[in-house]
Amino acid sequence: MTKSLPGKKSVLVQIKNDANAKLFSTEYQADIQAGAALSIANINADTALSIAKINSENANKQIKLQENISILQALQHQATLDVTREEGELNRDLQQYLAEMNSACQRNEGMLNRELQYKLADLNWAFQANEGQLNREHSAQLEVLRAELQKFCLAEQRQLQLELKQLDALLAREIAQANRETAIATIVKQKNLENSPIFVTAENIIANINPEDTPILRVFLSPPVLTHDAAKPNQNFPVSEEFLSNYLRNFLDKYITEGRPVQFMGGYWRSNVFREEAAAENLFAGLRVIPTLILDSSATPDDFYLRFGFWHINFKKYRYQTPIHQLPWVEVLYDFAKQRAVNWQGKRQAYIDSGKPVADFDSRYGEETVQGYQQNLRISEIERRALEEGEDLSEIHRPYHLHKNDYNDLAEFMGIFHALIAGLIVDEYCLIFLPPNEQKTPLLPQLLPEMLAKMPAEEQETVIEIAVGYYQALYDNLAEEQSALIPDLRLDLAVSLLSLADKQWAAAQLYLSVQYWLKLHGLPIPEQSQLLNALAAALTIDDVPYLTKLNQCLQGLGADLQLSAIESCWQRGLQRANNGEYSSAITDFYQVLQLDSSRLDANIQRGLAYYQVGDYEGAIADFDLVLRLNPNDAHTYHHRGLVYHKLGQLEQAVEDFNRALQIDPSLPGVLHIRDVALGTLEERKREAEAKRQREDEEKRARQRREAEAIERQRKPAATQPVQEEFGANDGVSCLGLLFVAFLLYCTFSQGH
Repeated sequence: MTKSLPGKKSVLVQIKNDANAKLFSTEYQADIQAGAALSIANINADTALSIAKINSENANKQIKLQENISILQALQHQATLDVTREEGELNRDLQQYLAEMNSACQRNEGMLNRELQYKLADLNWAFQANEGQLNREHSAQLEVLRAELQKFCLAEQRQLQLELKQLDALLAREIAQANRETAIATIVKQKNLENSPIFVTAENIIANINPEDTPILRVFLSPPVLTHDAAKPNQNFPVSEEFLSNYLRNFLDKYITEGRPVQFMGGYWRSNVFREEAAAENLFAGLRVIPTLILDSSATPDDFYLRFGFWHINFKKYRYQTPIHQLPWVEVLYDFAKQRAVNWQGKRQAYIDSGKPVADFDSRYGEETVQGYQQNLRISEIERRALEEGEDLSEIHRPYHLHKNDYNDLAEFMGIFHALIAGLIVDEYCLIFLPPNEQKTPLLPQLLPEMLAKMPAEEQETVIEIAVGYYQALYDNLAEEQSALIPDLRLDLAVSLLSLADKQWAAAQLYLSVQYWLKLHGLPIPEQSQLLNALAAALTIDDVPYLTKLNQCLQGLGADLQLSAIESCWQRGLQRANNGEYSSAITDFYQVLQLDSSRLDANIQRGLAYYQVGDYEGAIADFDLVLRLNPNDAHTYHHRGLVYHKLGQLEQAVEDFNRALQIDPSLPGVLHIRDVALGTLEERKREAEAKRQREDEEKRARQRREAEAIERQRKPAATQPVQEEFGANDGVSCLGLLFVAFLLYCTFSQGH
């Protein structure tokens, strides 16, 4: 739009001013006010009429509202009555349902209480059974553990002892190897100085040793008389070097045949100038690296001496002893002559008693021999009277006639003593000083009876005393290192002594063996009369080898008693079962069956022990085996029935009880336990049937309640008809009527 010029009004402003002048003039405003007053009067009149009309309508609506409220109250009262009636019906149905539920609950509670009591009783019994079984198993495990621990300790002790011996042997070999060169040099030096007791071949003994081989014990003989000895001492001694060498060689060959590492060095001794400790010291300096035994014997005009020197490769000092000291060899020779004369006299008297002429008998021997025997008998009688008078026989003239056989007997007698000492030392060497895997048990006890067969009884006692005393000391020393060997070693010695006339030697070793056996097993040692009973009470299957030798010895001693591992295990098992030690009894009966599988009584007793410890499967297995082999054993049917009864398998239990009664109707206790099982079985059947019936009844009651609930859901709610002004339906509830009344009230309030 074009801007207006300065000093002039715009067109629009001018038009406005003109309209205001015309419209709002004084005349025009007066007319307007007059018309407005008239209009207000008319409006007031119309308003008064309208208010009167509205008040009249409101009064009518108020009346109708009161009528509707009355109708609503009537409907509400009717609905309340209907609700009360329905609530009463529901309460009655609920009370009936609760009564049914209470009755069912009481029935179920009683049933559950009985079942709970049964379960509690079963659990209590199972707990007690398990507790008892655990206690028994614990006791059994302790008993088994104790026995196994004892066996383990013995085995470990023996193994440890063997390992220590093995180490000692290896160490000794290493020391011997280290000292070999020194020993060879010493032997060569002794040879050059002509100061060695043995010939130069001693050098080859050391040089040819293989340190990996088992060390061989070399046996040297220094006899009273050497064939090629320039000194020629003891020439009056009638036993030659050749005889003693041959006797020892034959004796030691038996050791070699039995695998003993020994070698006889016959003819190695140079001269009797080297005697006793001096000879041993000299030889030890050169041969200390090899096991060596020197038998050094000498004789005076009246006495004989036998010494020995011994060392092993780990000895720091040789051992030198004199086991035969001042043996009156002349008296021994005279004893042989006297005994020969007595034997000749007995034969001669028997010949005379038979009615034959004595001249014929004497002619067999010759006049000189007969006179010699008669002279010896006279001298023997003089000796007897002199001894009675207390005379010293060495002061009496006794010109015995000596036969060549008397000298032979003396030579064999001396050979026996040399062999005795050699055998004792070789046995000691093989038992003590060899490595454990190469050790050998003593052989001399087996050879001793043959050696002593031709020896007079008095001399036999001397030899036996020497041998037994030596082994006694040897075993006592060995007990500190290898105690497990002692019972068998003593028993072997006892068996070897059975061939002697005096059985007391064998009996003494037998009892010592049994005592050490009991000590080794940690058992008390009773008095001698009860030793065998104590042994029998503890024997097991592991002791059968020992028991075999023991019975052999008892038989040789003329004893009627023979021990049996089977009987020992059987009696101990019965005793333990009576004491309630069922697990230990099972072990004993098991060993009986291992030794003799035909012992059905052991199966029965083991089955009963299994039953007591709760091992019902083991019990049934034993009883089944017995009944397969002996189907008419009523007692076993009874026992198996008890196991089935304990397991709750009442049908099988009743079957076994019936079978037992068929075989033996008088069997005590079976009829009663059969009736108890039958009663329990019938009770279980009744309880099972009652439980089934209760479950069926509960199922039907549950189905009936479910059907009634469905029927109530399908039944329509009963209500009164509502007036047409409200357009009520038959299904209007009290809450719907209250909502309609609320709407009417709101409409009435808006009218005001």
